[in-house]
Amino acid sequence: MLFSTSTRAVAVANRTAAMVWKLCVQAVAGTAAVRELAALWRMEVASAERVIDGLLDTWRSAGLIPAGDAAPAAGTEAFPPLRAGVEASYRSDAGCFKITSEDPAFAAVMEAVLAPLAAGPAPVDRTCRIDVRGIAETYTVVRDGEAVYGPGNVALARHAVLSNLLTGHPGQRRISAVLHASAVSLGGRALVVAGDCGSGKSTLTAGLVHQGAGYIGDDLIPLSRDGSRIGAFPVALSVKQGARETLRPLYPERLWSGPVSINGHVLHYIDLTHCAGVAQTFPVAAILFPKFRTGATTEIERLTPEAALQHLLASGSRTVGADPTIEGLCRLVNSTPAYRLAHGGWRAASEVIASVVQSPSDSYDA
Repeated sequence: MLFSTSTRAVAVANRTAAMVWKLCVQAVAGTAAVRELAALWRMEVASAERVIDGLLDTWRSAGLIPAGDAAPAAGTEAFPPLRAGVEASYRSDAGCFKITSEDPAFAAVMEAVLAPLAAGPAPVDRTCRIDVRGIAETYTVVRDGEAVYGPGNVALARHAVLSNLLTGHPGQRRISAVLHASAVSLGGRALVVAGDCGSGKSTLTAGLVHQGAGYIGDDLIPLSRDGSRIGAFPVALSVKQGARETLRPLYPERLWSGPVSINGHVLHYIDLTHCAGVAQTFPVAAILFPKFRTGATTEIERLTPEAALQHLLASGSRTVGADPTIEGLCRLVNSTPAYRLAHGGWRAASEVIASVVQSPSDSYDA
């Protein structure tokens, strides 16, 4: 398992990747490391260099190592506030935020996803300032004068801004990890719907809310320090163009916003805060890893805690905090049943989901 103390990112790695991490990241051995690995792998130095460069690029995108010399390292360079840009104020459970975007196109993306959290001006001494500098593939996210991400594309910059809304406010100490997941409440307990982008978690979440589940949040979900509860983060739920056509009959047009384009994908947003409850934290009933495939039959499989942890980390969940640890994530998967769900549509999947939340299996499938 790989862990960056500076960015708090976590990833699962095989033995080969762990060796690259040790020699090229921790030891920073440069060309000597490339030659050593090439000899070990019995390949040309140039071929080994391409393999290593690909791994390093993947780790940079995941936040495991700094983005490179082109970007100021987090916490190392002070930035003055942006004097020009699109400004908006928001409130989350973590506090008050003012976001200023140099690029109007990026501002439009954030306006769509954060519409439910929009607020009037807050006292300056109680407001965290987030500036987003640059355009297109060169966005750098700056929080209170310090770079926390960049440069990078719109999807990763958006993720960095949302993460800082959850964790960046001074005094926020209640979160151990941020799950890459959506979540709904069923009978006062939470169902966490986790997975990679494109797994269908947002569409499934929207369907469950339409059937009466409470809306907790989409995309990023905060996990408590002890791993027993998740917090509400009711930003607008994002769906791709095809999913919009499926969900459009379920929700009136006034709840929709967009479209916006993110890395070539056209996204639409649904404001589901009218379906959110008053509770701010929820005990977790189950974790679900869905996979949508047109025409697929609905199949569900109980996962071991180890497999659930690997799925969470591989799909982008990460630890946060001044003293980051995976203890909260480990407690979550050890105490909560987790399932892999293959399905061809949210209606059929919802029937299976209701049964496992009400009567979770006591054993793992082999």
